[in-house]
Order: sequence, then C-alpha cells, then structure tokens
Amino acid sequence: MAMGSTRQLLFGLAAVLSTAIAAAAASAQSPAAATPPKRLAVTVHPRNPARSLSLEEVADLFLARRQFWGLSVRVTLVLQQAGSPAHAILLRRVLAMTDAELQRLYRERRYRGTLAVRIHLVASDQEARAVVAATPAAIGYVLESSVDASVRVVLRVDAGEAAP
Repeated sequence: MAMGSTRQLLFGLAAVLSTAIAAAAASAQSPAAATPPKRLAVTVHPRNPARSLSLEEVADLFLARRQFWGLSVRVTLVLQQAGSPAHAILLRRVLAMTDAELQRLYRERRYRGTLAVRIHLVASDQEARAVVAATPAAIGYVLESSVDASVRVVLRVDAGEAAP
C-alpha cells in the first residue's frame, strides 16, 4: 500500500470516528433521548377499603409482618418474578433487601408455621394487574405505566426514593 493511500485511509477513519463520537455525545445530552424514570405503583383490588398506604405499611405487608386486612381477611401477596423492573424497585426502594433474602424470609416463616399470607408469583405487570383485579384480598405492584382502572393504586414509589 502506498504512503498516500495509507494517509488517506487514516484521515478517513479519523473523520468517521470523530463524527460518531460527536453524534453519541449529542444524543446523550438530548432531552428526547433521556428515558423517564420508572415509578412503581402498589395496587389493590378496587373493593379493598384501603385508600392509601405508607411505604412502611407496604413493607410490613410484603415482609409478612402484617398478614391480614382487618382482623380476619388473609392478605394475598402478588409477587413478580426476580428480574422484572417492578420487582427490582420493590426490593430496592420498599423492602431494602435482595430477592434471595426475601425468599429466605418466606421459607423461614413457612417452616415455623408463621406465614399466613398467600403468595401468588406472576411473570409480568399485566399478569400482576389481572390477579389483583380478580382477588379482593390481593396487593401487588406494577410499573406505573401498566396501571388501569381494574386496580386501585395505594402507593407510588419513585425508582430513586429511599427505603424506610
């Protein structure tokens, strides 16, 4: 290869590289490229008398420290599978634990005979919403964008909010 064509190739590659870097920098600073922060919506059946719950009350329910609505209606926890965005927000911002720690807690309570809540594991926001809508004693969670009129939101949690 001749010296002139090598030089042209290097200048060409430098020009392409600088254009790509400039485009990447512009898109990173563009407001349109920014994704909105995800929010978690904690939901209950529309006939559930709870109108709103605090972060601490929701943690108490999902940690099975509170296992009944009122005196006698057993809570049904609708949990999403590990790895879902909604489950990650619940673990990090509401429960302040890992999925392994939560599963260990449930196993220990079940082994001791102190787990009264029903646990329903689902694969998606849509399935969680459907189970909560069909189960009067259920509490679940979905990304806020998945909420519809079939459930009532009792708490919204920003992905950046601190756990209790």
